[in-house]
Amino acid sequence: MKNVYDVCGRTVDARKVLDESSELDVVAWNSMLQAYADSRDGEALWELFRCMPDRDVVSWNTVIGF
Repeated sequence: MKNVYDVCGRTVDARKVLDESSELDVVAWNSMLQAYADSRDGEALWELFRCMPDRDVVSWNTVIGF
């Protein structure tokens, strides 16, 4: 669901879906990170990265590549 909003350029709606989800995994968090990177929203990207409970190599690569 989040990806549908992201593809349409609606990162605010995608973030709302992420925030309202009760079961999140690192893939969901990474998808949101990538949405912020794609929209060039560095402030939101860093804020999300800081609050992620788990990070993996994809998380770090997304942030470093920004």
